[in-house]
Amino acid sequence: MVLVETPVFTRLITRYMDDDHYRELQGIAADCGAVAIMKDDLFNELLESVKEADAVMHGRTKPSRVFEYPDPEVRSIRDRTGLSQDKFAMLIGVNPSTLRNWEQGRRKPTGPARALLRILEADTEHAILALHPKRS
Repeated sequence: MVLVETPVFTRLITRYMDDDHYRELQGIAADCGAVAIMKDDLFNELLESVKEADAVMHGRTKPSRVFEYPDPEVRSIRDRTGLSQDKFAMLIGVNPSTLRNWEQGRRKPTGPARALLRILEADTEHAILALHPKRS
């Protein structure tokens, strides 16, 4: 996934939040949508930004910034767990055929599954413990 910003959007967003919070927001926005109500002046600025986005998408202007969000390497993540496809699919709560489609590149994980895979990639051991704690 690639998120492209227009100069107007960048100028607007930096008025309201610092870069760390904005990057966090970008990660969330990559996986879900939101609805907002706004004043006319903000709407007009947003409309200007949308027009700029159209120009960027059609190559008439360059974006101010570009952020790339690589797809999770599902096979690599599963290999780190040492689990079979069936067991890994059960661990993350998906159908084994869905997992195979991800690993073979026919489909891409989205939403909560994508987020869970990112967590497993960042800290495999603790993610597995959180998903299936050892029972005493």
